[in-house]
Amino acid sequence: MRLLLFFRFHVLNCKFPLTSSIRRYEVDIPENVSPGSTVAWIRATDRDSDLLGTAGIRFTRVSGPMSEFLRLDPRTGVVSVAGSGPDSPYPTPSPFDRERSDLHHLTVEARDEGGAGNRNSVELILRVTDVNDNPPRYSVFPTFEMIKVFFV
Repeated sequence: MRLLLFFRFHVLNCKFPLTSSIRRYEVDIPENVSPGSTVAWIRATDRDSDLLGTAGIRFTRVSGPMSEFLRLDPRTGVVSVAGSGPDSPYPTPSPFDRERSDLHHLTVEARDEGGAGNRNSVELILRVTDVNDNPPRYSVFPTFEMIKVFFV
């Protein structure tokens, strides 16, 4: 009697996207940053192959305070300041005001399998730097007195 066995292998998506050895991205941005400016470039790899691996990684979400003023490119991982325009959430002046808040903690998510598979996230910290955007102001109007000078 002869026994013939057939094996069928199914590739499993067992690895999670990794943002290399970086656990956190920290970047400085000026408070008058222009719409369209690049803020950070998030990188991720996956040890699975093809679509289940690095080729299939998509950056799916940036979340946290001020995230509505940022755009995330799903293929490249580039985080940029949202553009301006009638449909844009970007107000004038810049929403990144150091005098209100100089630090913003956000999270960027990456998923494999074209954005539908395993997920991982990394912290993105934005440090808002000061620019000379506030003129001096008087709390009361200054008063001037006339001084008479006599020469002897």
